[in-house]
Amino acid sequence: MIPENIIEICVAIDIAILGIAYPIIVDKISNIGEKYKSQYIPVLFNDEFPLKSISISLAKKEFRITFFKLTLYSTLFSLLFLIFQFPPLFGWDNWFINNSAKLTVLRLSTILTVFFIVWLDKVVLYNGKCSNSAISELSKTLS
Repeated sequence: MIPENIIEICVAIDIAILGIAYPIIVDKISNIGEKYKSQYIPVLFNDEFPLKSISISLAKKEFRITFFKLTLYSTLFSLLFLIFQFPPLFGWDNWFINNSAKLTVLRLSTILTVFFIVWLDKVVLYNGKCSNSAISELSKTLS
């Protein structure tokens, strides 16, 4: 059974990530290399998981997009299934099909939140506020 307020919760989390936290984190990212006057650190940061780029080919054009942005766009796109209520295909009528839009939004919002937390940890790591686990992770990345 899906909780009744799951859509409101997911939309609020997505809006908070996109509207409030994302611009603040992007501002922090722009200062990553300045602290140590390094050009290599921002390149290394952009090669970490949530910001690692993948190639997508559409209409004979190749686009590069990060995992985080792809998840963000997918989550926003999934909200369209809630706005426009499509009837079930092939006349299927069961609980999973009837709640598939809510389940998709819930799943993508959860993935987006997890990716955002991982991304936030990387920003903290590269900005110099390191813990012991962060130092060991950075040493593994550099070697």
